[in-house]
Amino acid sequence: MKRILLLPLACLSLMASAQKKVDKKAAASLQAHISYLASDKLEGRRTGTPGEKMAAEYISTQMKQAGIGPGEGGNYLQEFTIREGKTAGEGTKLVINQKALSSKQFVPLPFSANKSTSGEVLPNVNEPDNIWILDVKELEETDNPHTNPADVYLAAAKEAEKNKAKGVIFFNGKESYASVERWLNEAAKPISIPVVWADASASKILADDKATGFDIELGVNLQQTKRTGTNVIGYIDNNAPTTIIIGAHYDHLGYGEDENSLASGEKAIHNGADDNASGTAALIEIGRMLKSSKNKKVITC
Repeated sequence: MKRILLLPLACLSLMASAQKKVDKKAAASLQAHISYLASDKLEGRRTGTPGEKMAAEYISTQMKQAGIGPGEGGNYLQEFTIREGKTAGEGTKLVINQKALSSKQFVPLPFSANKSTSGEVLPNVNEPDNIWILDVKELEETDNPHTNPADVYLAAAKEAEKNKAKGVIFFNGKESYASVERWLNEAAKPISIPVVWADASASKILADDKATGFDIELGVNLQQTKRTGTNVIGYIDNNAPTTIIIGAHYDHLGYGEDENSLASGEKAIHNGADDNASGTAALIEIGRMLKSSKNKKVITC
């Protein structure tokens, strides 16, 4: 009886020893994957950036080394467009009394014309053939929670255009710079005059009660932009009747440019070791284990 019991115990001991080796190897591989994917070299892996593409190349190389085949079309990489919008190009400017404002103090609105203009503007005076400075607090429906602020700005800009304004500057808006900048992602038909939104610091200048006039130079040059993301797809074909898809996302926040960081306003690499890199590392190793498994029809976890 003892001999019968000892045999399985010896097998269990060998199995445990082999399992420890497998666990150590897997742990080392996981650490290597995370260390690379979360490194500063990849600069946070923001979608569409060189860092994201480096991560995609790394993941596809790991799949290839594990013997995992590419996805449909014989390619591990699948590109897709994630953003088609506009960005302020060279020539976009707002100069007040010979002082140029920084690009973080104003935003061209998506319906703005690509034009430049200038003028000597009196506070609270909207003259034909001159730049209009419009206080957002005086616009109708700005406090209505069901109204899209961009639509309110568009309606006011069109009214200014109708009354022969050469350009429009909106100030005292409640929106943040980041939220207004995101409007540039939306499709909009341009009107015939340049239009910009001024942030709180620029609004303070334009709302100064002591100001007797403003010498303004206004220029807008919106450029069409496109960001492309990349999926990485590996495929293990066991000729099974059904397919299980296991996924993880490897991109992250980059430097926090999209204002989705908990440390808002701070420019720093968001490494994304937790969740993103760790989940991707686990996916790579799961794929490797499934490919090397001897049981090709049933995988039990």
